[in-house]
Amino acid sequence: MLAEFKATGVEVQIPKSVLKDCVTIRSIHTDFDNISQNAKSFETTISTSLNYPTAGIVNIEDSVLNEWLMQQDIQEETLTLMLTRRQEYEETMQIIAEKTEAAAKAAKQSDADKTVKIIIPKAPKEPPFVPTGMFPDIYNDFLRMEESQYSGYLDEVYHPRHLDMQEFEINLRQYIMLGGIYAIMFIRRPDQTQFEKFNIVLHEDGRVLHTMPEMVAEIQVARMRSTIIPRKTRETFRGTKMKLEDDELPYFIVTLQLPQDLCKWSEPVVCHFMTEKELVPIDYKRDSLWMPTMQGSVRHSNFSESAGSTMYRGSRYSVDSSNIFRPTIRSLLRQSKVESVQLAETPLEDFNLLKKLNHLEIRALEKHCLPRIISTFKFPVDFRDDKREGGKMGLKGLVKRPEAEGVVNQVENLELDFNSQLNNAERMFPHFPTVDDIQYPPPSEDSEPGPITVSTALGLLKSIDDIKLKYRQKPLDLLNQPDEQDKKSKQKKMMVKEDEEYQEGQTGRRKTSKLYEKIRSSTRAEKAEKTDKFSISVSEKIKMDELQEQDVTHWTTKYIHDPILDRATSRLTFKTDRLGYFGLAFKRYEHFPFREWSMQPNEENPDEIILMVDTYHVRIFFYITSKGVRGYVTDLSKGYTAKPIKYLEILEPISDFREMRKLFMSKNINIFAENDASFYIENGYFSMKHVALEQHTYNIMALHCKLMKFYRSSWNRLASRRDIIMGMKIAKESSDYSEVTLRITPENTTFVQISENCSDKVNVIVLTYNNTWRNISEYTDLHQAINSMVPNATELRNKDSILLHYVTRMLKEIRLLSFS
Repeated sequence: MLAEFKATGVEVQIPKSVLKDCVTIRSIHTDFDNISQNAKSFETTISTSLNYPTAGIVNIEDSVLNEWLMQQDIQEETLTLMLTRRQEYEETMQIIAEKTEAAAKAAKQSDADKTVKIIIPKAPKEPPFVPTGMFPDIYNDFLRMEESQYSGYLDEVYHPRHLDMQEFEINLRQYIMLGGIYAIMFIRRPDQTQFEKFNIVLHEDGRVLHTMPEMVAEIQVARMRSTIIPRKTRETFRGTKMKLEDDELPYFIVTLQLPQDLCKWSEPVVCHFMTEKELVPIDYKRDSLWMPTMQGSVRHSNFSESAGSTMYRGSRYSVDSSNIFRPTIRSLLRQSKVESVQLAETPLEDFNLLKKLNHLEIRALEKHCLPRIISTFKFPVDFRDDKREGGKMGLKGLVKRPEAEGVVNQVENLELDFNSQLNNAERMFPHFPTVDDIQYPPPSEDSEPGPITVSTALGLLKSIDDIKLKYRQKPLDLLNQPDEQDKKSKQKKMMVKEDEEYQEGQTGRRKTSKLYEKIRSSTRAEKAEKTDKFSISVSEKIKMDELQEQDVTHWTTKYIHDPILDRATSRLTFKTDRLGYFGLAFKRYEHFPFREWSMQPNEENPDEIILMVDTYHVRIFFYITSKGVRGYVTDLSKGYTAKPIKYLEILEPISDFREMRKLFMSKNINIFAENDASFYIENGYFSMKHVALEQHTYNIMALHCKLMKFYRSSWNRLASRRDIIMGMKIAKESSDYSEVTLRITPENTTFVQISENCSDKVNVIVLTYNNTWRNISEYTDLHQAINSMVPNATELRNKDSILLHYVTRMLKEIRLLSFS
């Protein structure tokens, strides 16, 4: 039987195995997709953390400060290591000298029998000498470490292998569902009773239509039976839409009428949305916090012994500054569960506090201890400052500065005075800032609980955490204290209970004590049993490759056979053995990377900015004004086209970028990339750029968009992540004399000429940057470079704040410098 649903553009040929009396099929086509959000690969699961990579910081000031502090830490570690190695070398050489001298004295002895053979160790390689006041150059080490943090985070969080996708499953990070959802399924028809003059339809469950997903075509039974159709029947239906071949009869044959331009640039993958049972391996390694590593290939849960080193630290200011790797509130709510969440703990290398602390140890104590101390607590220096502020003022409100000699010679011994703390006002409900949870070493099975050693860093932190917990518990205890009436009733109950116990007698007391001992022993046995179960090591859990059966909701091609797309008529035909929810999966990044781009002011309207973007298949023109963004999409062409074909046209300016994103997505033109786009772009190579530097460059481009023309440089995709290469010229000059090539780095900006050098490795590209005559001074960013070309560029800047916002938002949404 052939069922035609003209309203939705669907045709279904129904096999004989599912035909029965009063069979009912419903077809619904929606323009939106409201079910893909339930699929397992819809969104990458990112655990909340207070420690994200430095490379994800958006603000350029926070990024520069964080990188400078990171270099300071690396320099301190390197210097300490060099001094330690030099000291060990000198001690070894001193031992060699002593043994050489002893061997020489022993050789002078006349009695050879009494001579003791002295073994002189081999002299080690001499490490470099560190002069006083000199520091090692660690910039190259910093670059390698920063790159390893970035690549390690991408690999451990966004790599497709962590999604655990099967061969027939659709990865929604690589594909996007377009064209709406086709809901074609059997529904259970309500009972209908026919009387003489009327009929009654007996609805159930409040007129809810029940679907019948269990109706599946019998493929194997139909193949075993004889499927020979008479020749006359075949000739009769030859010109119709019926499919009467032997391999087509057992299946549902579904035909979808698609929009005209939806499949112009790529063919869709027909898939089925369903929930089914699957054997899923239990994974223990994805439950812990990601920590940046030097190699970038260490799993989340595999921490090195030197967890306190610099290469295990991420962004120090990631709590306050925005970071592109931090998950949004919506994604956290979508991924949240009612179950208890395992808090991520930061490992910290323990060290002794009774020795002279170095720079890194002092900074670690400052980072972890100070936020845990209540804000009203005062140190001795605070009391001294209070006395100084409360001292006698001069005529103009100035305090006399002490003499330099007195400051040097007199060192005041400051000690904690806890009695002075009693006069300070305390908060009723103490407030503590958000801090990292410290990973304390678990107690061994043989060790007995004892007092905490405060002479170590972890012991001090544990003590401060206990005090912090008491501060937070104090207002709760205050609110939970009983009233006076409750106290009196409780005292009466206690007196009655004591009288009853006194009347019982000695035997009863013994029985009660025996019963109490039995309860205590059973409770103790249960606790021991739980402790034994909990003491199973994590390594034994990882070795258990058990599979558990779970309900998995996904888009799958497991039941789709022989899809055929007719591009002339935009009709898609496929075979399946069951009906349900069908969708069309297109490659998400089919239009990446961008071939060309340019941004310049409109010659006819100086308050309008023209942004031209050439994707892999189409050319897009954006006209940005203070009212919003309009534009159109056309074919790629080298010359001028009088009447271009417009696949998408925005006539009225749009100020809502979410609406504009939906318009482009509906036409299968995706120019908006996610954080994991680098794993799925297949049409060409590109170079992801430094996030803070890229965002800052977009701000400067929007600031000078009315004065300069910015365009793509072919060297940009060959440059490293911390190098942005772009072309620029003065917009009103028709000649090529003002055309320049800029190299923008987080440290400075230079005018360069670029050439490529030969490399021994095939995958390594080495670029040579030759500075031009325009580098008459040092330029920190693109803004200073533009001011060097146009002295009054600041006066000619874009002063329209709304236009500045739209241009900046457009550039940051598309990210031309990273994907071109």
